Amino acid sequence: MDPSHNKTITAHEDKDFFREAVLFTAGQTGLNANLIEKDYYCTVLLQYLYRQPESPLIFRGGTCIGKVYTDFYRLSEDLDFLIATPPEASISVRRKRIAPFVGSQDEHNIDGGAGGT
Repeated sequence: MDPSHNKTITAHEDKDFFREAVLFTAGQTGLNANLIEKDYYCTVLLQYLYRQPESPLIFRGGTCIGKVYTDFYRLSEDLDFLIATPPEASISVRRKRIAPFVGSQDEHNIDGGAGGT
């Protein structure tokens, strides 16, 4: 595994640095600062999910294509996931597969947003 996968994304922990980084990136790219911040936190979430052992979640959709499979950079508007089940699975089996992700999600508070950018 690439050693860079072991590094935790922490830029948001220093609020002043993070705010400046978001504003700098917005100035350099012409992209909206709020979208840059949102994309950053989507990346933090993806890193968290990647590190979960035996997660049944499959990352898919436009953001997946943009972040994983192409050189085209696309800011994340949303993250799409799939939980794989066999095509012949009954509704009750499907419900059991998704139950851990519906109505009982862990809350993960990430402090340090750029706030007001």
